[in-house]
Amino acid sequence: MEWEFEILMEDGTYAYGRAYLNQDGNIIGTLREGDGDHVQLYGYPSDETISLYGGNVSQSSY
Repeated sequence: MEWEFEILMEDGTYAYGRAYLNQDGNIIGTLREGDGDHVQLYGYPSDETISLYGGNVSQSSY
C-alpha cells in the first residue's frame, strides 16, 4: 500500500510526501518541503488514521 499527500505548513507553504507500508507493517516515507529539503518519515497505521513522525514533526495523523 502506498500514499501520496501534501501538507499545508504553518508558514503557508506546502510539503509533499510519499509513504508506503513495508512488509513489517510499518510506514516508511519521505516528506519534501518547499525549499527542497527531504525529511525521512516513519510511522504506523491504525484502524482509521496514519501516524507519521520525523524531522520537526512530532506527530501528524491523517
